Amino acid sequence: MKKFLTVLLVIAVMFTFSFGSAFAATPVLAGAEARLVEQAADYAKANLAEIYAKAYAVILDKTAAEATNEYITEAAWAAATADAVDAMEDGVDLFASAYINNGVSDDTWNDYPSDVAYTAKKLFGEFTDYIAMAELLDADENEYAVMAAKKQFDIDVEKSMAKYDKVEWELYSKTTGPDGSDDSYYDLAVAAAKASKAHIKGIFYAANGDYTYGRTAVSAFKG
Repeated sequence: MKKFLTVLLVIAVMFTFSFGSAFAATPVLAGAEARLVEQAADYAKANLAEIYAKAYAVILDKTAAEATNEYITEAAWAAATADAVDAMEDGVDLFASAYINNGVSDDTWNDYPSDVAYTAKKLFGEFTDYIAMAELLDADENEYAVMAAKKQFDIDVEKSMAKYDKVEWELYSKTTGPDGSDDSYYDLAVAAAKASKAHIKGIFYAANGDYTYGRTAVSAFKG
């Protein structure tokens, strides 16, 4: 499976079942089986942050030549944790709902009902396996990798703008200015820095805070 589990994938899974079962008035799974799916979903969600952290650690251990998403640093991966985990939890919930309503095509999913970890792995795949998740996170268009790329982009932009904060403002006179100007050299320098920061932000961010140019892949955020 080359794409991560997303809402679209959940919809695709739902439609692999027959028209009748997909829109059945009553769920296919009930009682103990439905509870097992819910327990497995809770297990998967409870471990998502750990699985995600181990997965991006695998990517960080790769060389630049080996990794697709070498652009993303540990700080950015970590900063994206909350957003990524929230989205993954939604994916698990949607998948669990699809299984309960439509059934599970893998007949072995509940072979060991007392082993929730086994069931979770059967039902939720990459959400429970950090090696498999690492492979998916290292794809250019993976939605969770893009979340981390956005964090990396924000970090890079902030670093660029931080250069203005290192200016030795005390070197600019607060009492004198250019001939014909009511502003001091200090006031003019501060205003110029503020305008430059605004210009930089205007290039990369829309007025509503969204990223410009409709970036949807990690490679689109690289400098």
